[in-house]
Amino acid sequence: MWHDEALAGERARWRKKGGENKSNRARAKRRFAGGALSLREVQGLLCGVLLDVIDGTTEPGIATAAATVGRAIASVAQVGDLEQRIAELEERAGVADRRIA
Repeated sequence: MWHDEALAGERARWRKKGGENKSNRARAKRRFAGGALSLREVQGLLCGVLLDVIDGTTEPGIATAAATVGRAIASVAQVGDLEQRIAELEERAGVADRRIA
């Protein structure tokens, strides 16, 4: 099957599919198939990374990258929470939504 010229097109499809399944996007999709992490879960993972740096199993640069991503996740969550709270207050006050989308 690996040398049969009649299957050349099929082998090309197999190679393409194999490459797609190894892409960063595919790996991330499989890893987070259960949904987004909560802030508490992110905090727990970052604590684990810190312990790994302390015991020498993780490079400090990787921990810095993880902390940066964790900070971005927390910032996005905070902005979303503030937007929701503002919308609720505007609704209670009877103020029309004047924000530009």
